[in-house]
Amino acid sequence: MKENIVADARLRKMAEDGGGKKWLIRGAATLAMLGGIAAAPQTDTVTERVDDLVQSVLQMAIAPAEAATVSGVTIDNAKEVPSRTTTSSGDKTADYLVKGSAYYQSNNSSGKTTWYGLTNGQNQTGLVVYNTALDTSKDFTASGAFYMANYGSGAADYNGILLSSILPDSLGSGTGGGGLGITGIKNAISFGIDMYNNGSTYKDASGTYPMVGIRTTDSSGNLTQATSDSSLTSGSGVSSVPASNSPSGIGSGDGAAWTIKYTASNKTLTFSLGGKVTKTMTINTTTMPYLSFALIGSAGDKSTEMTSSVAQVSGTKASMTVPVTYKDTAGNVLKTGTTLAVGDGQSVGINNASPEASSDTYSYDAPKITGYNISSANDITVKVGSGTTPSLNLVYAPALQEATVTTSGLVGSSASGNGTTTYKGTTGGTISISDSSLTKAGYTYKVTAPDGQTYDTMAAALAAGTNGKYDATDNASTATTDSQQQAFKVVYTAQPQTAEFTYIGATPQSGSPTTLTGTSDGTIANTALYAPAGYKIDTAATTLASGVSLSMATDQRSATIYGSFDTDTATNQKSTIVFAPLTQTAQIDQVVNGTKSTVETKTGGSNSAIAFSATDSSLAKTGYTYKVTGPNGQVYDTLDAALKANPNYDTTNATDTDGSPQIFTVSYTDTQAPAITTGKDTFNVTTGAGVTAADFLAGVNAQTSDNQMAGDVKVTSNYDSVVRDEPGTYTVTITATDASGLQTTKQVTVVVT
Repeated sequence: MKENIVADARLRKMAEDGGGKKWLIRGAATLAMLGGIAAAPQTDTVTERVDDLVQSVLQMAIAPAEAATVSGVTIDNAKEVPSRTTTSSGDKTADYLVKGSAYYQSNNSSGKTTWYGLTNGQNQTGLVVYNTALDTSKDFTASGAFYMANYGSGAADYNGILLSSILPDSLGSGTGGGGLGITGIKNAISFGIDMYNNGSTYKDASGTYPMVGIRTTDSSGNLTQATSDSSLTSGSGVSSVPASNSPSGIGSGDGAAWTIKYTASNKTLTFSLGGKVTKTMTINTTTMPYLSFALIGSAGDKSTEMTSSVAQVSGTKASMTVPVTYKDTAGNVLKTGTTLAVGDGQSVGINNASPEASSDTYSYDAPKITGYNISSANDITVKVGSGTTPSLNLVYAPALQEATVTTSGLVGSSASGNGTTTYKGTTGGTISISDSSLTKAGYTYKVTAPDGQTYDTMAAALAAGTNGKYDATDNASTATTDSQQQAFKVVYTAQPQTAEFTYIGATPQSGSPTTLTGTSDGTIANTALYAPAGYKIDTAATTLASGVSLSMATDQRSATIYGSFDTDTATNQKSTIVFAPLTQTAQIDQVVNGTKSTVETKTGGSNSAIAFSATDSSLAKTGYTYKVTGPNGQVYDTLDAALKANPNYDTTNATDTDGSPQIFTVSYTDTQAPAITTGKDTFNVTTGAGVTAADFLAGVNAQTSDNQMAGDVKVTSNYDSVVRDEPGTYTVTITATDASGLQTTKQVTVVVT
């Protein structure tokens, strides 16, 4: 009976390859550099130490490969990496994991370099595992040859091919001898030569051995019952191929050729050996999404040299469907995720985003997402069967975006508020523009948003549709300005304004304004203001509202209002114009006996009361009566009556010097004749004395008195016409006549002797 094999790690013919760079990687008993290190049989600690040594040497010696950039395809449009194809032959020793008693046999007797020794003694199991699992959704093939030094019944146990859904790193041999090296491996498939009939213990088929065909294990790793096929070229069991009909080349240097062909479309494995045996079976790709391929040889108590070669193995690496996500820096999904089929051991990165993109197996460009720029991405490496599915995560930074607010319609002092303000943000961000920042005293406004609609407020504009969010213009990550800004237009309308004018001191001439109307910041049109007759504008007392000015005439009798309206819609611009009266003159003239003289002159402001010091009492004169002619030309009996009719100063002058004073004329009328007195009532004259009238008046000492305020009293006599130069008594009349023409007479007796 076959015995369990104790692994015997051998390093056979390793030195024969000249100590070149042969690498046997990660075996249960790893063979390492320069053909100089072999693992002790089934000694875990030695194996681990050798594995660690090899791994560290590899890390130092093998530089990362440059990534293959997938040109013209962004990651979102890729369904699978460009190539998951894997191809190898036995001489590429770095592609194989040599385990148990197996060893690389640099060449066989025919000089072939694709051979591996599997067993050459009792109780040995050797396993040579291709280090890449093959995808069962794709076709794959393998070919090689078996060599057995002794082909015949009972010569040894088993030389064949192993297919397993266990990954290469984890795949090891099972129970050897009658267990064929596959017992204990769950759901194993093996095609090969079984030379020893162990009967029902190992569920061998009955018949003449050697048997060639397919052996399998169940989900617990137990051998399933072998079935005997009557035909060598059909069935999925085993067929008897005795030594008398041995496979061609089985004992020669080239060996007996074997092939595997897997057809994914019908999930069928087809095995052949030496041109004699062909077997097929179908697999369940749900439980076997990939298969590891290995050469296996196992001997129990019987032994013979068993070697196998790998001429070629070609297929598609077992893959993992990797999710690819597209999110922004806040974790928001920007694009529906995609998937990418990546082969076992392959790594993928994103150009200009993943840290290791330059050394990943493949690197892709990130898809362009409008309004965003790729910011970062991770690198992923697929390890089929690890239980962990990596995710390739692309992170996008929102691009710079800008919104502009262009204001117009402001005038005057507010015109500096017209212009364009730029607000910066990023794609999808909130545009923050407050109405308070747009409010201008004295104005209302309307907002035209990027959607072309007009709104009463900025808040309403931002709340409508997508106006309140920054758009997604494609701007590079290095951009400092937005190539397509979102434009808001704010058009201001000036509100009605009123300037009020209040007049104090007098009423202005017709045409002077009491109100002027316009709009905020608008110009107050030049408007004439005229003081009434007899007044001027009092600049010191006048108060003007802010924005209102006066251009004053030299004489201050008129001015031009100008300026600008303010922006206060609650309160009018209120100005108070004060008129100051000009100086007016009133005087009293008296006329006595045709002679005019001024009694009193007074001055005062236009329309103010005339107040003379003179009164009717002071004007009264003994012997006179008077009438007063007022400035209005009317004649009054008294000054009081004249003032009542003309109480106030007029407004005739245009300056403070009155060229047309108001004159009250007091015209006196004399009512009292002059009085005559003489020193003598009789005047004696001698004849021949030659006395004249003047001598007479002097002689009688004629004196007059009168109430006259002006003018003299004229004294005359009729002496010359009455008195003769002859004795006699004569009566002479003396006459006194005042300036008013009033007369008084007195008679004096003249005695001539």
